[in-house]
Amino acid sequence: MDANTQLARLTAYMEIRQTLARYCRGVDRRDAALLKTAYHPDATDDHGNFKGSGHDFADWIVNLLPELGFGYTTHQITNVLVKLADDVQSAAVETYYASFHPGKNDAGEQTMFIAGGRYLDRFECREGNWKIAQRLCTVDWARSEAAVPDWPGITDFTPIGFMNTDPSYAIFHSIA
Repeated sequence: MDANTQLARLTAYMEIRQTLARYCRGVDRRDAALLKTAYHPDATDDHGNFKGSGHDFADWIVNLLPELGFGYTTHQITNVLVKLADDVQSAAVETYYASFHPGKNDAGEQTMFIAGGRYLDRFECREGNWKIAQRLCTVDWARSEAAVPDWPGITDFTPIGFMNTDPSYAIFHSIA
């Protein structure tokens, strides 16, 4: 493999990982505009209870989470397996995730909903941008358990925010 091909492959791997991170950040910060940057405009997403365009999914999920009573969510990605096409313009990607959703159960009790599964994606590089063209989200396991109280005083020094109220936005905006 020549140096240019090797560099293109390494770049693709890193850009795919960045796209996956933007996806998780967009969901967790309830930032539909950011979430949409992970999808090509004609991308499809099948999350089981949602089937449609990736951009419609972005709008749907950021509105659904508060309706479900989730004060915040955390999505973490772990193993990422990428198989690049020979022309380095598309890739099959399997990404394991764990997601945490504090909310209330049907009885109104504080509950932590936890799920793990995989994002099965087809990524494409168009106009130099690696984004999701097709996604299938699997849930390999899920559970809910009684939530324990937050550590006393934790919210005194750990702000939870969304979009422009989240302190991380200031950090990213400070970089020119």
